[in-house]
Amino acid sequence: MRPGWIRTVGVLAAVLLSPLAIAADHADGTPTTLNNPDASADITDLFAWMTSDGTKLNLVMDVFPGAMGGATASNFSNAVKYVFHTSSGPAFGMPMSQANVICTFSTSQAISCWVVRNGSTIDYVTGDASNPSGLMSASGKFKVFAGPRDDPFFFNLAGFRNATRAVARYTPPSVDSSGCPSVDAPTSTALVTALQKDCTGAASPFDFFAKPTPGSNTACPTGTTNQPLTGNILGIVVQLDKTLVTQGGPVVSVWASTNQ
Repeated sequence: MRPGWIRTVGVLAAVLLSPLAIAADHADGTPTTLNNPDASADITDLFAWMTSDGTKLNLVMDVFPGAMGGATASNFSNAVKYVFHTSSGPAFGMPMSQANVICTFSTSQAISCWVVRNGSTIDYVTGDASNPSGLMSASGKFKVFAGPRDDPFFFNLAGFRNATRAVARYTPPSVDSSGCPSVDAPTSTALVTALQKDCTGAASPFDFFAKPTPGSNTACPTGTTNQPLTGNILGIVVQLDKTLVTQGGPVVSVWASTNQ
C-alpha cells in the first residue's frame, strides 16, 4: 500500500462489453477496529454497468460497513478522496487512456466531484447529493448521489466459521500426490450441512448485515454469530455519459480507491 492510501479495493471490468461487474469486501475488521483509522474509507463494494440504451456508465462505490443512521448518523469523511478510476482502450492489452471521477465531502456533507482526464477537469458537480434523483452537472452529462443505503450483502458467517473449524480439526485418512486430502462421505455431508445452516440449525443464507433482533445473538457460542452491525453502508452513485470515459476506445475498465 502506498503511503497516503488507506484502503483500496477494486475490479477490472470491461463495463461497455459486459452488463455488470462487481467486487465485494465487507467488514475487514471487527466493529471495534472498523473505525481505525476511518471506517468511511473502507470500501465494501464496487459496481459498474451500462444503462440499457448503452449511452451511460453507472458506477457505485459503497463504503463504511455498519454505518449508522438517525441521531447517530455516520458521515463521509471530509479528509478522504473517493475515486473511481477508469481506463479505456480499443481492445484488451492495448494502451489505455485514463479518466477518473474524484469526489470529496465538506463537514456539512456537501459533495464536490470532478471528472479528470489527462490532468484536466472535463466536468464538475457540487452541492447536496442526498436526493435519490441525483445532483446533475451543468453539462447534463454527469450525475451523482451520495448517502446511506442498505448493504446488499448476504452471507452465512456462522455456518462458514463452523465449517472452517471442522476442516481445521479434520485428519484426512490419506493425501494424494498433489497434497489434496481425501474426505469421506460423512465428513463431506457434515461440512455441506454446516455451510447451509447457522449455529442454531436454522436454514441459511441470511442477511450478514441485518440488524439483530432481541435475543438473536444469545443462542450461539461466542464468535459464531452475526456481527451486530446495522445493515447500512454509505453509497456514492455516479452516472456518466460514456463519452466522458471512452476517449481511448470502447473497452473500459474500472477500479476504486479511497485516499487520504
